[in-house]
Amino acid sequence: MFKKLLNDSGFLFLIHKKKYGELLKLIALYGVDKVKKSSQKHIDKIDKIDLSFENLINITNLHLKNEKQALYQIQLVGLEVNLSDTIFDYEFKDQESLFSVYRFRWLLIGLEHYQDYGFVKASIHVINKWIENFEVSGKKINETYSICERLLNILYFILVVKKNDASLLNELKVKKLEQIYKVQILDILNNIEDRGKYTNNHIINNARALYILGGVFQNNDLIQRAKKILDTHLHNHIKEGVLLEGSFHYQVLLTRTILEMYHIALKIDDDEMMRVLRPYVVQMLSVTQSLHSDFSDKYPVIGDISPDFPIEFFQGYPFSKSQQNSPWNNLFHINFTDIDFTFKSQYQYWEKYIFDAIEIWIVKKNNGLLPHGHNDNGSFHIFYQGQPILIDIGRFTYERNTMYDFMLLQSMHNGIANDIDLGRSSVFFGYFNKISSVKVKKNKNQIDVVLVDCFNEKKFSYSLSIGEKSITIQSKTMLQLFFSTIDTIKQNSIEVGDLKIIVKNKKIVLDNILCANNYGDIVLAQKVIGMNDD
Repeated sequence: MFKKLLNDSGFLFLIHKKKYGELLKLIALYGVDKVKKSSQKHIDKIDKIDLSFENLINITNLHLKNEKQALYQIQLVGLEVNLSDTIFDYEFKDQESLFSVYRFRWLLIGLEHYQDYGFVKASIHVINKWIENFEVSGKKINETYSICERLLNILYFILVVKKNDASLLNELKVKKLEQIYKVQILDILNNIEDRGKYTNNHIINNARALYILGGVFQNNDLIQRAKKILDTHLHNHIKEGVLLEGSFHYQVLLTRTILEMYHIALKIDDDEMMRVLRPYVVQMLSVTQSLHSDFSDKYPVIGDISPDFPIEFFQGYPFSKSQQNSPWNNLFHINFTDIDFTFKSQYQYWEKYIFDAIEIWIVKKNNGLLPHGHNDNGSFHIFYQGQPILIDIGRFTYERNTMYDFMLLQSMHNGIANDIDLGRSSVFFGYFNKISSVKVKKNKNQIDVVLVDCFNEKKFSYSLSIGEKSITIQSKTMLQLFFSTIDTIKQNSIEVGDLKIIVKNKKIVLDNILCANNYGDIVLAQKVIGMNDD
């Protein structure tokens, strides 16, 4: 058998490295086919990238105004700063703030916000500064995910400018930028984020970058590599339109990822890719449209918050039923009028109930903690007239400090507070939700929720009784509730505008707590503890 393998290109990589013992060991463990497939990944390497900014396939549709402001501000993670090339000199405590500079997310947010030539000219100056210093930039900002984001965000910017007034790009150091793109695309190809069982949504973003770059630059090698990645990984991470990572924000973000790939597939007449992605487009848009409030485009914060783009960037069409474009779609103007959005996925980990102007989401999982999920099984969120009332405190940081685990705890989510609490390990997978099962029963204007502890199988319960402008919350167990704001408290009655929330525990205790609906944007919220002990 070994002589036969010598003639098989799928094993040439291991043979070339003279790792015969390793090869035979792998075959014994996994079988010939799996080892061949794994080794083939090393054979398919692309050593040279051909591309030019001269002939690009345009996929954007944003119209710019011939105006200029005296000062432009850009949005980094956790702060707003003036647009200038000094942003590369800032020192940040949170590396996500640093990433937001070098991923150029601010470029698209600012372009959509200002929509004028003045912002374009100021941004080109900043991009040129990055081009000049590219070879001395740090390792962290040149990890695969950051490269993917950066190359696409700058490319979208160039496409918008070229469509409006190509002469503005005369100031951009295009030839040097082409060389950087060639180098960084090879970096992506050689460092695809396949981490075995710890692989997460990053690998889909790798494919997104390669497919869109391949389509816009008309490079078929990149297109084919992206398709291979998607063929292997897409179905493992998205089931019936649901991203299996436990986060609403990442659900919306990955919907964006699929839509952008589908959009370029339409532009380049890639029928094969359209057939693959069409079911994902239909299902993910249906799922995403079920996430937000029916009275506004706002989303409850369930699970982690992404530092890539604020959730507001995706509020509006096509992510919601709104007639108004989301800021994201102002860049593209994609139309999905031919899609039926009635699909409901069996993989949804939430239930949504509507009582006139009151909307309630209940987290209902049947799996362990996933890459961006919290220990929030059985928790609930309440909106009134489209505005968040009872909220998740969100996510302020991914930095490894005491706050990292604190924000993931069951006790930091609306619902019962029982004995042992759990955070989430850095490796994410294989860890338990504190609550192992959730049963929800709706009867007219009442919702009863029964929870089971994963350690001792002890049962806990709470109920929500809904009136026209009131909600009564009752539990024999201590409750914790997180309010975006509180107007008045009278004994066990909490008023927010004309909505009254009654907590039927013996007494309540009020405290302040920090929360973040956008990564890094920390604001004050109120925590109410409902106690039954004296």
